[in-house]
Amino acid sequence: MGSHRSPSMSPKGGKTKSKKQKGGEDEEDLEEEKARLLKEALAEEAKKKADMSDPLLEKSDEAMRATRCRLPIFQYREQILETVRKNPICVILGETGSGKTTQVMKLLS
Repeated sequence: MGSHRSPSMSPKGGKTKSKKQKGGEDEEDLEEEKARLLKEALAEEAKKKADMSDPLLEKSDEAMRATRCRLPIFQYREQILETVRKNPICVILGETGSGKTTQVMKLLS
């Protein structure tokens, strides 16, 4: 018989693809997977941006500012800033919950 080869068969009886064809499809599958992942990442980023402009979040920012203004340390903010400008080392005393730890750092930043 001649050198004619019959196509190779898969276990289910279908034809298998040559390595070159299969490799090309693997590359296509990889590119499709990359495109899918990129699309998902972009959609997630867009969702995060949409969440950031959510009016409910803006209201919570307003509520935080209002709470900050009610802390006892808030009324001394100018005095604290002036003292820190003039002195390299300062000790701030105040009652627990007055805002020393959280608010002074915000004043200085």
